[in-house]
Amino acid sequence: MNLPIFLLPFDHRSSFAHDFLDTTYPIGDPLLLERAQALKLMIAEAMINVAKRKPDLRCNLAILTDPDLGRRAWAMIETARIFRFLPLELGGKKELELITGQEIERLVREFRPTGLKLLVNYQPLSSAQGQHDLELILAGLQQARANNLPLILELLLPEKEHSVMTLKSAVYELLCNGVHPDIWKVEGLETVAEWKELKEITQAPTIMLGRGAEFEKIKPLVKIAAESGAVDGIAIGRSIFGQPLKGYTAGMITAKLAEQLISENFLEIISIWEKGRELAGNESSA
Repeated sequence: MNLPIFLLPFDHRSSFAHDFLDTTYPIGDPLLLERAQALKLMIAEAMINVAKRKPDLRCNLAILTDPDLGRRAWAMIETARIFRFLPLELGGKKELELITGQEIERLVREFRPTGLKLLVNYQPLSSAQGQHDLELILAGLQQARANNLPLILELLLPEKEHSVMTLKSAVYELLCNGVHPDIWKVEGLETVAEWKELKEITQAPTIMLGRGAEFEKIKPLVKIAAESGAVDGIAIGRSIFGQPLKGYTAGMITAKLAEQLISENFLEIISIWEKGRELAGNESSA
């Protein structure tokens, strides 16, 4: 896979069931489950359209989805030869729980992902919850290495505590305790200087996540990340597919239009990134 990475994550399970189907996860109703899978199939269709329109970026495009609600999307994405990441954490849990090692091995055989992802709601390692999560993070890294797959570590801080200082502290604490993911996935920062500060300690490629922010609010953050030269891509999902899917499930637009809007949103984000990188290149050569 090439850098920069343009990742479309739709591995959401609890929030997906709630936001688009007004139900809870796990989904027990077979008809609702089929509908959820169909919605994720629409996102996959939109991503394939992006790949067709940007063939020069095929080795930069990736998706992240789950083996349950995203089951039908997997085969389609694999056929399109788009990179595919599988989540290691169980969905619908209040605290971090991993899919078991044997189950991961089975899923890897069945779905043939090109990478794995682990989401962590970070707690300081001085806390009992932080120590518990550290053990699971290290276990997740071991599972990735055992399956010879790269691991994205998605690091979420409490929203009120999100800053470059708390993010740097969290990354440094994890690194000092043996956590060395292949890719860091973190929230957007407000300035180019902050991204450069973070880059000094990450020791691995870093991509920016959206955390469900409104589409218009995410665009300036993408521009800043690209201009910094310290970020290696983006991983933005709900900001891109949220409104089109809500429009479709409310009966306001067709499935075809929803897919088109998702594609256009993602292409716009890629365009913002490319212009930001071009600007950064021009400034560095001036």
